[in-house]
Amino acid sequence: MKKFLVVMVIMFLISAPARAQLGWQQLGPDGARIMAMVGVPGYPDELFIALGRFPTLILHTTDAGTTWTTETIPDIITALAVHPVNVRTIYAAGKTSRVYKSTNSGATWRVTATIPGNVWIQQLLINPETPSELWAGGEIYHPDSTIIALYYSSDAGVTWQTKPVAAASSALIRALTIKPDAPGTALLGGTMDNRARLFLTTNYGNSWQNISTGIAGNCVYGCAVNPTQGNNLLGATDSGIYYSTDLGGSWTRRLNAPVYSVAFTPESPYYAYAGGENLVYRSTNQG
Repeated sequence: MKKFLVVMVIMFLISAPARAQLGWQQLGPDGARIMAMVGVPGYPDELFIALGRFPTLILHTTDAGTTWTTETIPDIITALAVHPVNVRTIYAAGKTSRVYKSTNSGATWRVTATIPGNVWIQQLLINPETPSELWAGGEIYHPDSTIIALYYSSDAGVTWQTKPVAAASSALIRALTIKPDAPGTALLGGTMDNRARLFLTTNYGNSWQNISTGIAGNCVYGCAVNPTQGNNLLGATDSGIYYSTDLGGSWTRRLNAPVYSVAFTPESPYYAYAGGENLVYRSTNQG
């Protein structure tokens, strides 16, 4: 379960003049479990969310949640990604190994690929520097074990390569991030046998390094790469926020509280934000 998205409502940070008085405002949808959520580059009032049900409802707002439109995908969708340039193009994936694509802001969808194997896609990313490059993280289920794997496409999601990472009796993927300035570099995190795990590849998933040493907790829920210092990482776990200056070679705990997501702002001054249990944390010194 994506704990940081399992909420009853979706919240927006409202405009600056009113923020001092109201802070956060509930804008719906009520009574829904949100499994995936993604914004639209260059359009701060536009958002897509996937509701946790079958068939999945994809909700779309262009006015910061005042109104919503809905479309249906016959799947349980747990990952969404918006093209960084052609922002009307959206990808979706989930339980059935299918990758869906829309070129009209979610008004219609088609299957663009079916990834081989019984994989449940939990994370989906588009490389902002090379938008034809898609990355996904998922779980392959067997009767006595679960394999976590990376999936890579260099042709806008038409074909995919499977890159197994590790196996355990139980495993879940909850974090995927890439380094756009370092081709082939990705970090995949989650839980394996109830232990926080984070893995690094620098060759498109052909080999992996376990960089979990020094990270406590049951699960890595998020990982963020510093936009100005690419070897500096932040990791979010149920035991706190962890900081690395050597691409995961070593870690220091910076916050001793459960955190379920972490991100840097894409522009200067590059603040870091993290979501905890009914709390939002901010760092003004990049973590």
